[in-house]
Amino acid sequence: MASVARRLDSPGLPALELRCCGESPRLLLLHGANCNAEVWEPLMLALAERGVSSWAMSVRGHGLSDGAESLQEAGLLDYVADVRRVLASLDPCPVLVGHSMGGLVAQLTAMEHPLPGLVLISSVSAKGVLADGLRLFAQYPVAVLRSIARRSYLPLFTAPGMCRTLMFNAATAEDTVAFCEACQQQESWRANQEMETLLPDPTKIHCPVLVVGGQEDAIISQQSVCATAALYGADAVLLPACGHMLPLEAGQDHLARLLQGFLAERVEGGAGEAVNDR
Repeated sequence: MASVARRLDSPGLPALELRCCGESPRLLLLHGANCNAEVWEPLMLALAERGVSSWAMSVRGHGLSDGAESLQEAGLLDYVADVRRVLASLDPCPVLVGHSMGGLVAQLTAMEHPLPGLVLISSVSAKGVLADGLRLFAQYPVAVLRSIARRSYLPLFTAPGMCRTLMFNAATAEDTVAFCEACQQQESWRANQEMETLLPDPTKIHCPVLVVGGQEDAIISQQSVCATAALYGADAVLLPACGHMLPLEAGQDHLARLLQGFLAERVEGGAGEAVNDR
């Protein structure tokens, strides 16, 4: 089953790209920085084969959504507003799944919008991106400084060999890396900077939370994944032989099975009580 392309139009607001596998989605998938909804396509197909409907969205200025011309004016709260618009159009409300920067946007969304569940995949930590950013700078100081000077991290991911180095492990198939490279695009520098300061309050999020990371992630460390999981009273699931781009690398059926299990056991199976009430 291929996804169906749709657009969410709202008067006076950027139209948003939606990729839809099935109706009444149980999962809404949110991409990370420098990316768009297309990156979820293989996982959506794997989910559909397991009977799980899912939609992926591109926030403003990304993919086929409107707003590319004003991307640099957009901040994380603008992305949150886009996610809330999509959620408000869906009944029942789906579980929100965020990857990388999308994980931070998902956490900020969950503070204000009640959700049946929240899944954070290779997500920016609830404590912010500073520690992981400093670690990346220590490993690649010249490349990071060049990105800061250009106010764009896109060259960091599109330079020869860097997409594989930062996003995947050495054994990942070349066509998977090439697909990821093709999904890369410019990101709002403002949004990048806000990942250090605009942080969620986990005590305001009252739904089951699943936190997943890769053991070989060069961008989000295992320590950050575990720290985020601890803040939500959740166990961290660390997948072996996986880097940052888990939506493409974790073995589509493996990740689909993990998400299906979360839905069945924690959200739809009578165990959907809040896991982080304080």
